[in-house]
Amino acid sequence: MRSGGLRRRVIPGTVLAILMIASTGFWLSRSLRSTLEREMIRHAGIGLAFADSLERSLADRQPVAISHAEAVASLYLERLRLGLGSPFRLIDQALRDPALELIGSADLAEAMLARTLVGDAYRPRPAALDMMYAGGARGMGVRHQAIIDSVVAAFPDPRVGELAIRLAYRLASASGALSRRAPEVATAAASQARDRILSMRDARALFTAADRDGVSRVTLLKLWRYSRRLDVELPVIVPLTGRAERDAVESLPVLVARIEAVADAPDSFAETARSVYGQSMERRRGDGLPLRMAAMATLRDQPPLGPIMVAVRGYSGFLRNGDGGADRFSRRRFVERASSEETLAAEYALLTARANAAIPEADATILTAAVALRPFAQERAWLRGDPAPTVRDLQLRFGVAVTFDAATRSTWRPFLQRTLETAILDMRRVLPAFDTRGLRVHFGISPLGDRALALHDPIRRTIFFPPTSHSGVMAHEFAHDLDWQAARREYGGTGWYRTDHAVRQSVDQLAGALRQMASGLTTRLKTAKG
Repeated sequence: MRSGGLRRRVIPGTVLAILMIASTGFWLSRSLRSTLEREMIRHAGIGLAFADSLERSLADRQPVAISHAEAVASLYLERLRLGLGSPFRLIDQALRDPALELIGSADLAEAMLARTLVGDAYRPRPAALDMMYAGGARGMGVRHQAIIDSVVAAFPDPRVGELAIRLAYRLASASGALSRRAPEVATAAASQARDRILSMRDARALFTAADRDGVSRVTLLKLWRYSRRLDVELPVIVPLTGRAERDAVESLPVLVARIEAVADAPDSFAETARSVYGQSMERRRGDGLPLRMAAMATLRDQPPLGPIMVAVRGYSGFLRNGDGGADRFSRRRFVERASSEETLAAEYALLTARANAAIPEADATILTAAVALRPFAQERAWLRGDPAPTVRDLQLRFGVAVTFDAATRSTWRPFLQRTLETAILDMRRVLPAFDTRGLRVHFGISPLGDRALALHDPIRRTIFFPPTSHSGVMAHEFAHDLDWQAARREYGGTGWYRTDHAVRQSVDQLAGALRQMASGLTTRLKTAKG
């Protein structure tokens, strides 16, 4: 399908899309008087109409009638909806993807930016919140989703609302009103609500700046990503102010009471909540497009990601043994095939297309994976063919010997080599003394198998990384190697870590620091128990 032909078909839907934008989004409630704002809405309407028309045209087609480019575009739109990573990282990836040439990567990027603008990224997954009750409670999740979204949006800084939700659901769980899993699921939903608001603000600022300065929005998006200007991509570790934390704590009594009273809320509240979140709970019309998306995700063979694998495994028992929503074969397929952003999105689309009801376990998996992908927000998403150092490059530049086992696919190896390079450079930026000469890195199964995510062997000075490893896992193992290097410098031996030597020597300065840390931890634990 040529982009020009598609554009001609979507233009008639532009007026309807503009009206939809004007009636939704909390920031559009005020009067739109300025020329810049009207221009922003007009362009967003065109983008929305493009995406809507594409999805409508594919909804009832058989898999064989869906082109390669259309299936890839659908994968991008599905990932955007599910909130699997920053929408701007995703748009940047789409702009570089040669598979979208026949659709028009710039047109799709504009459509994704428009959907982000109106809050269609990080779409709520209220069914996941059904899992906050022991044994499940069908339909209760929409009530909790309404509370979470309203609280997060109530504060100028949505992180304050997120903190209030996290604390309130811990208290509600401790009181027995909710299950022990409730704080985890509620916090994930609040994180998605926070990023939905931040991404909408970023998109609005991007539209406004681009229209004001006469710059292409996609060009400006790349510049803002490079300069770390997008709020939704900033690290969440940045602390809140003392006043913000007090505001969150002061809201707790009323908020906890609202949470504990959810089960007693009138039916009218539940119906209102369902109408608000109905779009995120609707069933798909057929499985033709999801099947094509799943086949395309398998063909593209993106490397597996640890955050996704961990999320799927964490809910695998619930998914395999669930007795509602979908048959066991579909559930098992989802568990076994979801390993990357694309396969997770495609298999979720297929699972929900074949279901006769919402599947809380699948929605909870999506929420967990989406939150775990948050640290990837500022990276450049991988596409096959992207530049990467060779094994020889790594050996010459860093002195690292890199090997792979037979199970590590050749198509994944450039991605792992690039990730290793990035991790070493980041480690050196923080700890310039870190020396990788003589280090061996093996991608594959470690001697401990599944019992360890990764392993540093101090005897052979070899690090074993599974193919799902990313920069965070690598940095952790590099820290072990730094400990090994410190032992070699201090004591002249190998096969041990300096911290191991330190705790065995009462006069060692490091030993005193370690004992002080351990003593402080013991004191805090005793105080908490008391």
